[in-house]
Amino acid sequence: SGADTMITRLSRLLRSSFVDPEVQEVTLRQELELLQNYLDIARVRFRDRLTIDLDVHPNALDAFVPRFVLQPLAENALHHGIEPMESGGRLEIRVRVHQDTMTLELQDDGVGLSPSAKRTGTGIRNTRQRLAHLYGDAGRLEIMSRPTGGTTVRVTLPFRREPDPLAPSDTAIR
Repeated sequence: SGADTMITRLSRLLRSSFVDPEVQEVTLRQELELLQNYLDIARVRFRDRLTIDLDVHPNALDAFVPRFVLQPLAENALHHGIEPMESGGRLEIRVRVHQDTMTLELQDDGVGLSPSAKRTGTGIRNTRQRLAHLYGDAGRLEIMSRPTGGTTVRVTLPFRREPDPLAPSDTAIR
């Protein structure tokens, strides 16, 4: 049944969230598995009111991204953008690799940002803080209204296929 599927997905999502809390980054492949569990739960909830389109450059799959970067942004898009619309909507997730950066983009065709919309909800604020902590100026999060309606959230990160050599560690030479 739908409920059984949802419970299985939820328990998988919870289990994966108990990975070592010291782990700041995972590969995009791992992050997408986590996101997929969340989206499967969302599909059960939205039924046929939700279309999800994933478009990920294969080179990006082994790149490192902040752990749990996509799920809160997807949750924001569904909750604030698509859920208020009776007809539901579409969430597009695109990952592109450039020379030394990569972009993770979430686009929804939902209600869009109201002029007074606070762009500093908890999810967005936390993500911005984490990006600054992990990447300094090299990590960015932008939120834009789409001309056709809806919202785009773009995260820009350094493109790296090895763990961060500069990550804080106790063995660093002073």
